[in-house]
Amino acid sequence: MLINRAELTDARELTNSLLSDRARWTAEALLAEDSVVHEADRTAGLLAAWADILATALGDGPAVFVAVRASFETWVKLGQSLVETACQGDHGELEEAARHTASELDVRGRAQLVAHLAQIVPSTVGKAGGIDTLLELDSLHQLSAGTQELWVSAAAWMIGALTEMNRHEMQMRLARLVAEDGRGPDLWRTWLQVAATVIPRQALAGFRQDAMAPQIPEGYPKELAKESIAAAHSGDLDRIAQAHASFNALSREVQILLDLDLAMMIATIRRLSRHKENPAAGGPAESSPRSSDRDDLRDLASTIMDAMPAEVVERTGRMHAFARRAVLAFIDDDSTTLAAIVDRIATWDSEPGHPPYSEPPFRFPAEQALTQANDLLGLGLQYGFGVSKRTVAEGAIKLIDRLAPPEHREAARVLLAKMKRAGLDQRLEVDHLDDVPGFLAAAASAAWLASNRTIFKARETVRLSLIKEIRESEAKALRVPDREQITDISDEEALGFLERMYGDGYPLPRDPDERALWEMDIVAVIKQHLLDVPADATTTEQLTALDARVKGILQAAAGTPQQTPKKERARVSRNQPKRQPKRKRK
Repeated sequence: MLINRAELTDARELTNSLLSDRARWTAEALLAEDSVVHEADRTAGLLAAWADILATALGDGPAVFVAVRASFETWVKLGQSLVETACQGDHGELEEAARHTASELDVRGRAQLVAHLAQIVPSTVGKAGGIDTLLELDSLHQLSAGTQELWVSAAAWMIGALTEMNRHEMQMRLARLVAEDGRGPDLWRTWLQVAATVIPRQALAGFRQDAMAPQIPEGYPKELAKESIAAAHSGDLDRIAQAHASFNALSREVQILLDLDLAMMIATIRRLSRHKENPAAGGPAESSPRSSDRDDLRDLASTIMDAMPAEVVERTGRMHAFARRAVLAFIDDDSTTLAAIVDRIATWDSEPGHPPYSEPPFRFPAEQALTQANDLLGLGLQYGFGVSKRTVAEGAIKLIDRLAPPEHREAARVLLAKMKRAGLDQRLEVDHLDDVPGFLAAAASAAWLASNRTIFKARETVRLSLIKEIRESEAKALRVPDREQITDISDEEALGFLERMYGDGYPLPRDPDERALWEMDIVAVIKQHLLDVPADATTTEQLTALDARVKGILQAAAGTPQQTPKKERARVSRNQPKRQPKRKRK
């Protein structure tokens, strides 16, 4: 990236000042005395650096000026030409074009051009995590690729954009590079080297590489990314060459998906590393079954779904919700609802208006349930509550015996019994996720972990988390606009409703960090109610039921067995035998 060059340190400092104070970069402010636009040489350096950033991120010169109405003005025409030159990737030509642009424009024209670019550059840089992150990534990619072509900086920007969860822009840029410029193999080779640098060998086993599209195209090699990274780690030139040859033989559609999966693996490691370096950035509460990284992935999934066809969005959202509803049914001992969910999934694709689905109907919801189970298992390990696969399987079998539809119980038990014997690694695996027993086994495992008081002590808080995920997925399935979705209730609303029930000053801490476990559950119960029924529409019967639930939580908290005090040992007098003279001892 041009801004990384030593002679452009002024441009880098000016860019940092833009990111910290955008008010200084209006045309009026730039026309003030001693601004950058009063010196053509400084303006040229800044224009070259910013055009390079925009070309790296967008790869499309005209897009930078598409919203400008005064397209006939000289500064617009020269600016378009400048960014188009940047898109060609020749830094020498770009610097020459920047000098030409700065010299051809007067002070006012330079101010208007710089001000316009200043409206776009901050968000573009922000999508990749800031200028320092961009430069760090760019250096790593240039080293891995052994070249300074523009597509290498574009590859670096895309990883940064994915790390910052700006997937939509990244996907557009990736598709253009692969489909139009034919850079799929180049990106693959570079990202393999980057992946081998940032992803430890031992971390590869924990990745589940699935194409981001719910309907994987024919010929998609699910394990190729992991196998290729392992080859890069080994340094075996034959294995690496074979990985490249396998990629090159694929269609461009599949290449886009594989490049995307590989980029997401790198971005995931970067997100996790950043989170470890700055734990204050956010982490899961003791009772929450999801981490901040899981929230990031949910945001990413939401962005992905926005770009899908309506029928794919509906099925994906519904199946995601069905998986959570099955876990919730196990937690609530609700066998009737569980049976209805199984029947709903089985008949979904055959209902009128639903397009045919090429994959087994239970595979996606079963994978979602199993992913949640492993997330919960990992969260327990993170907080020092390790649970063996054997223990999880035994607990899940009890749920299956009590709640699963009778015709599927034995098959689900067999799968869970096999899971008990499957290795010592800390990851749950269930065979035959394509069928009902696999779905039930995965959901029962997640439910047992979610309701295990050793790991998640606040039961209602766990239920609230599941309910919110269900509502979010169903809202996405119906394409409900974000502003109309009701998927969360604030603490203020919940506490206000409690005061309405019991009078002002209901004694709950306003600060969530100061609440006891039973106080968390009370707030969670109120939020669960308000997600379904507005406060003003709550009936007397509903208030009575809520009062019973709150009192039940209080009674359970009051009845929690305390640690039994140690009994005092009775005083025992002990007569010491008289010592024999040494000569008489035997």
